[in-house]
Amino acid sequence: MNTNHELALGQSIGKVLGFYRKKIGLTQDQVAERLGVERETISRFERGAVIPPIPRLFELAEIYGCTAGELLTQGSARALDQAEDIANMLGGMNESDRKLALAIMRELSAHLK
Repeated sequence: MNTNHELALGQSIGKVLGFYRKKIGLTQDQVAERLGVERETISRFERGAVIPPIPRLFELAEIYGCTAGELLTQGSARALDQAEDIANMLGGMNESDRKLALAIMRELSAHLK
């Protein structure tokens, strides 16, 4: 990785990869075995030392039960990506919980302006 942007991108994706792996209770060794790679490869991905190739992101997403898009946008600083992340969270809630979550976000937003 050459630029600060690439380094930051790698670290952001790496954090998300580690989060999803831990969320489903797998070790780096288990993920590596499923992909047919060394554990160090998974470690490099999660540390952000190497950005996984696109086909590998799709394989990881399948293992983690999410989309490749979620792996790429979860740690994004772009407002649209963050809005999509919030929409995904809200989509998993019932109507009354969504209303409560939106009310809390509105209050927090007003407070932070």
